[in-house]
Amino acid sequence: MARTAEGKPRSPHAPGNDRGPSASAPGGRACYLYCVVRGARPLAVGPIGIDERWPDVYMIGFGDLAAVASDVPCAVLDPTRDRVLAHDRVNHAVMRDRTVIPMSFGTVCRSREDVIRLLRAAQTAFSDVLEKMEGRVEFGLKVLQRPDAMADSPLSGTTDVELQARAERHLDDGLQRLRDVSVASRLNAPLGDLMVLNAAFLVRRDGEHAFVSRVKEIARRFPHLLFKYTGPWPPYNFVNIRFKLESVK
Repeated sequence: MARTAEGKPRSPHAPGNDRGPSASAPGGRACYLYCVVRGARPLAVGPIGIDERWPDVYMIGFGDLAAVASDVPCAVLDPTRDRVLAHDRVNHAVMRDRTVIPMSFGTVCRSREDVIRLLRAAQTAFSDVLEKMEGRVEFGLKVLQRPDAMADSPLSGTTDVELQARAERHLDDGLQRLRDVSVASRLNAPLGDLMVLNAAFLVRRDGEHAFVSRVKEIARRFPHLLFKYTGPWPPYNFVNIRFKLESVK
């Protein structure tokens, strides 16, 4: 849920009990992937999957890894609002008590066997990222000019250097002060003419309160700007694992 700096606004399945369509199973189902986790503990998030016909969320394990999945039709999934929200809802439920590597929306494997092949092929990469992301979550921060404070127009550059200069010009040392309470940060392209900063921060779970407090503190110094932070999220902006999936036909 987005907030301003002022604060406004069925059964568990262990890896050994893997579910999901097999390569030869009829019925036109595929495996939709939400995230990858360590697979030692059972999963209990309830029937909240992306397709209401098959809402159960389960794990498919390989070694000490597990993919969190649910069944979907063997077809390309359009990114409707309800589906994107369902994708995020499952990831949020899983990340309450474990570290996750979030999959991009629409990551689908044709069968359980294909999921296992994926986990096997990227086992080292997944394990390394899970170790690096342990105990860390993502916060998003967007800073916008208030519509009634347009005297100083923002720059329109979108390269990394220009984004850095644009942010630092308007926020002075605020960006560095946020980096002091985070593990890593990433600048993304601003959206629209009013946006001054569009950034993501990787934050330790035990440092969430310190990060939010720092955002509010900086926001008070810039009454002509609107600070909007979101999170905690899975670390979407800080995971970059490339793998190939066969298209679902």
